[in-house]
Amino acid sequence: MSYEDYLHSIYYDPNHAGSYGGLEKLYNAVCKEGKYVLGKAKIRKLLQKQETFTLHQHVRRKFKRHRVVVPYMDYQWNADTASMNIYAKENDGFGFFVLLVDIFSRYIWTVPLHTTKGTEMVEALESVFSLGRVPGKLRTDKGVEFKNKMVQKLTKGEGIDHFFTQNESKANFAERVIKNIKSRISRYRSHHQTNRWIDVLSEVTNSYNNTYHRSIKRAPSAVRKKDQVELWKIQYGIKHKQTNKHAKSKGGPAVHYKFKMGDTVRISHLQRLFQREYDERWTYEYFVVASRGMKQGIAYYTLKDLEGDDIHGSFYSSELSKVIVTDDTTYRIEKILKRSKDTVLVKWWGWPSKFNSWIPKSDMQLYGLKV
Repeated sequence: MSYEDYLHSIYYDPNHAGSYGGLEKLYNAVCKEGKYVLGKAKIRKLLQKQETFTLHQHVRRKFKRHRVVVPYMDYQWNADTASMNIYAKENDGFGFFVLLVDIFSRYIWTVPLHTTKGTEMVEALESVFSLGRVPGKLRTDKGVEFKNKMVQKLTKGEGIDHFFTQNESKANFAERVIKNIKSRISRYRSHHQTNRWIDVLSEVTNSYNNTYHRSIKRAPSAVRKKDQVELWKIQYGIKHKQTNKHAKSKGGPAVHYKFKMGDTVRISHLQRLFQREYDERWTYEYFVVASRGMKQGIAYYTLKDLEGDDIHGSFYSSELSKVIVTDDTTYRIEKILKRSKDTVLVKWWGWPSKFNSWIPKSDMQLYGLKV
């Protein structure tokens, strides 16, 4: 028996201590049995060929990301919606609020919403812009409340460069602040024994804006345009100089990339950060590393699909998982779309419709299906 067959028999035996786990679990089981002397590299290579491993392996959620560096106030805002829908009946039908944050000053705005429909979102954004401050750039997630034509028309009319986050950390600044605001509201509700939050949203927002922030060494409401140079140095200046000095140092660590050009990878699912851990954590579809680079000492990658089309955005190493595709790699059929005399048009499970293909009817039995 070859070592590949041996590993395969262990991994797919539900009664074995090394089955259906990760690299360490399988490696420890092999070492304990002592039938083969195998390094982790060989075991990892075999696991990367197994769909059950590459789809379900652990997704690293916390890792170092690129800092968002902005030069002055209102250069870029982040926005996101918070759901309070469980308390809608007790809050005059308001089930959401939208939060906008100026990344430079940390100043926030909140507006309650009955729904996240485009018309109401436009009214909410207009009410904020009418107060006198408008961002040059607006970063949001890909939710329909921001991606609809009405919001796009508004931002274009205001001269705002509206763009969407491409990775699962979403509109990170806004999400962190929403967590803070929700926490304050929860404490208020507990103290007053009420689920009514709509009456205090503006007060909680005002409290946040007048709270001292260590990152800017003052409250957001105290930030003035005359302070922008000083504030930039506080937030970015010292670290920026250290980074440049380190980059020029001959003794600095070598640039490390986890993936090579042309590697085949899966992408971690773009879901909320809190998800059921037993679901598939990676895309069925896999992609090819098209280019790579280094920013702020952190590696990033761009991808193409198997037809050579570019995938929007860039990805961190922890958002990708290497896959080894072989002649034995199997694909699942989601459904049969059309039939002809000898062939069927099928949609492949987890793959876009552009990859639908005709296959011989005789091959259907290989997928455990009948025509």
